[in-house]
Amino acid sequence: MFQSRPGARRIAFLLTFAVTCCFFGKLFYDIRTDRRQSLEHAEQHSRGLASALHEHALRTFNGAEATIDSLARGIATISHTGLPDEHHLQQLFAAHASSQSVLATLFIATPDGILHAVSSEYPVRQVNISDREYFRHHAASKDPSLFISKPFRSRLDNQWLITVTKRLSNPDGSLRLIVGVSLTAQYFSSFYSTLELLPTDRILLLRKDGTLLSMGPFSEALMATAPNKLFPPELLLSAEAGTLPNAKVPLDGTERVISYRSSSTYPIVAVISLDRQERLNQWSARTRRELASSALLLSLVGALALLISRQVARLKEANRQLSEQKLELFRAKQRSQEIVNSIDGIVWEYDLPSGRFTFISEQSESITGLAATRWLNDPGCWCERIFPGDQTWLAWLEHDPERLPGDAIFEYRFKTDRGAWIWLRDLVSVVHENGVPARLRGVMLDISQEKQAEAQLLEYRQAVEGSNDMVSVVDRDYRYLMGNRAFLGYLGLERHQLLGKTVAEVMGAPRFRELKPYLDACLAGDSVSFEQQTRSPSGEPRDLAFSFSPVVQRGVVTRVACIGTDTTQQRALEEQLRQAQKMEATGLLAGGIAHDFNNILTVIIGYCSVMQMRLLPADPNRNSVDQVLAAAERAAGLTRSLLAFSRKQVMNPRQVDLNGIVRHVEHFLGRVIGEDITLETRLAPEPLYIFADSGQIEQVLMNLATNARDAMPEGGTLQVQTQLVDLEPGRIGFSWCSTGRYALLSIADTGMGMDEATRAKIFEPFFTTKEVGKGTGLGLAMAYGIALQHNGQIMVESELGQGTIFKVYLPITSCQEAAPPPDEPRAEAQAGCELILVAEDETAVRELVRSILMSFGYRVLLAADGAEAVEQFRAHRDEVDLVLLDLIMPKLSGKAAYDEIQRLKPGIPTLFTSGYTADVIRSKGELAPETELVMKPVHPLHLISKVRELLDR
Repeated sequence: MFQSRPGARRIAFLLTFAVTCCFFGKLFYDIRTDRRQSLEHAEQHSRGLASALHEHALRTFNGAEATIDSLARGIATISHTGLPDEHHLQQLFAAHASSQSVLATLFIATPDGILHAVSSEYPVRQVNISDREYFRHHAASKDPSLFISKPFRSRLDNQWLITVTKRLSNPDGSLRLIVGVSLTAQYFSSFYSTLELLPTDRILLLRKDGTLLSMGPFSEALMATAPNKLFPPELLLSAEAGTLPNAKVPLDGTERVISYRSSSTYPIVAVISLDRQERLNQWSARTRRELASSALLLSLVGALALLISRQVARLKEANRQLSEQKLELFRAKQRSQEIVNSIDGIVWEYDLPSGRFTFISEQSESITGLAATRWLNDPGCWCERIFPGDQTWLAWLEHDPERLPGDAIFEYRFKTDRGAWIWLRDLVSVVHENGVPARLRGVMLDISQEKQAEAQLLEYRQAVEGSNDMVSVVDRDYRYLMGNRAFLGYLGLERHQLLGKTVAEVMGAPRFRELKPYLDACLAGDSVSFEQQTRSPSGEPRDLAFSFSPVVQRGVVTRVACIGTDTTQQRALEEQLRQAQKMEATGLLAGGIAHDFNNILTVIIGYCSVMQMRLLPADPNRNSVDQVLAAAERAAGLTRSLLAFSRKQVMNPRQVDLNGIVRHVEHFLGRVIGEDITLETRLAPEPLYIFADSGQIEQVLMNLATNARDAMPEGGTLQVQTQLVDLEPGRIGFSWCSTGRYALLSIADTGMGMDEATRAKIFEPFFTTKEVGKGTGLGLAMAYGIALQHNGQIMVESELGQGTIFKVYLPITSCQEAAPPPDEPRAEAQAGCELILVAEDETAVRELVRSILMSFGYRVLLAADGAEAVEQFRAHRDEVDLVLLDLIMPKLSGKAAYDEIQRLKPGIPTLFTSGYTADVIRSKGELAPETELVMKPVHPLHLISKVRELLDR
């Protein structure tokens, strides 16, 4: 197959050539790298050897110098001048014998150049050494430092020696003697033999003046050679250490890698001279071996390639014939597969004898998520995923496999590999062989979208039919094509009475004339929305909102979809909301003026009460004061009524029984309504416990009874009833409530009743139907505010001439147990002499309180705000007996001042006053239940009684 392609051989040749070039390129690169690394290794090796040689030389000469210094000290102990006798010197030599392992001989020479003593010979022979280099050096120089001489042969044993000597001087500076040690050349040679060197490598130990001291391998011929021929001259001029990677030696011209290291202690230089060419020869040997191995490998590869090429050539013809057969077979299979894949479904074949699928088209994976191989390998892959209860052709096989019908269609649900259910329509046919059913063939079509469309259509139909909106469709001839259940119910018609009829026939001609402009505008392509007030076929007034939308098919409006919504109840709820908002706005206005008005009334009532107490009964001014005080009391009552309406009156709620409240005020109600009106009470059999201010609930009963009395001028019946009811916010008119149980207080009269306009304003403050001067218009407004302040509601039902029923709903408490009645405070006013701290930001009120308290004998400290009250109390904490605080003050509120005062003196009696509304008081912090609070305007006697009560506790 490879050679049958055009240009295959050329591609193979180029590929082989490229691989070969890469191989040899890499090989030559490695060879070059190996050469460089070999030379670098030689340089590193030479530097290491030079360091080792240098260290060895230092240790040797350090040892020699130490021995010489020790001998010099020993000689000094024997005599300070002249020559010691040889006997004492031998004893010194013997004492240093243990440290002479690296030294050949210890010796002492005279200033005349005669060898005076030697450690290796006793008695010593008289040998003249005046010609030696070290003697000439010491005779000429008074330098006491160590001197290393050039090598020479010993006159005692003919060995090559290096002497290390020092000069000992007389006190006058003249030469006394020379002390030295000799080192043998073999000592250095034995160390050189431990180093890793080639035979052609050299080791040189030089003096800094170029004198050769030692070499390895040792050669007498080279020792006699001029030293500067063994190393390049620039070596002595270089730094203390260095490497010459390619230096030529003058002696033989060879290229060498030379590393050297000189000493700052002794005038010596350690030199390692490695044969560079010998290292390159080693590298060349490795390179030849690698090239030979590569050539052998290349030959083997070439031979193998030739064998493969011949084998490919033999298979070429057979491969071509096989390729032609496969191509023809592939084209036939491809044509068949294209035909099968063009079908938008799963083409399948099922073998009846084996019970397995023998063919599945590729569409199976895109439709079901199952690859065709899973269908073919797993017989249960298909049947296990069928929805339980759905019928398939498996029922044929289970019933009578020998008598199968010809063709059939099945629809069933199938679970895909992703876990989703799809609908399949299976078109099945039976294939017979020799008159016996042998195989089943078919196509599975995915009809999920079709089923989904049917389900959506059904959902739409159910949604339209179940909608409370009136839905209908009208064609271009104004005939009804459909109408939902709500529309039919509104018209009171059956479906067959609507479909096919025109709008005029169903609605009537006048109604059709009203709707026709909107229908025509919609048929022109515009959506239309409008509202109308009309009457239903039963005659009831209804508010309707319509929305007409064009239905377009192929660019043409063919019909109109009409949706009508009955908004009658919504309009009523909107009207209720507007009324509630108006009442809330009025309440906000009433609560806003309460504080300032209460302060004014406090001053008026206070000073009038003081004047009233001071005037005699016969005083002609007494009546005027009484009239002013009565008017102020009426104004205070008016303020309380406004606050009750606005739900901002301060309450004292507790758990009470509504039935008990009705029984308590029943005899008062009889007096209010008069003898010509019959009072009937019908109380619930069980207690109705509510959380309420009983005084305010009694006020509601009195106000409603008064209103009922005025509605029955000729007499009648007033019925008061209590009962337990369950409410839900879903009921009409009860959107204000939460689901639960409520106590219902009903007050019904048989009076003249009210029309709709009066009912809409009945709870507005200052609204009244009575004559001028016979009512304030706050009685029902006050009842409305109290009901809402108790989280309840008051509702009215009335028609002209049919009487009126007021219904007050109050939530039932969860704990149905009677609460103990509160203790009644004492009302008597008593004088005292205690010191009272009064904090009030209103100047007139502050002066009034001071005057009242002082008139009863009390001492008073005044403060204009909370901060001043705290400072006054801090200054007189042990004297103050009671604190009277206005609850709302600048800088520091009464509650904050109270907390600070209690911290300074816990338990100090405190009385709060306020003219603000309940919501403002709550915004400044909730007061504890036991806190004493009196609301403005307050009568002076009530204030004095409250003060006395707190002081006497």
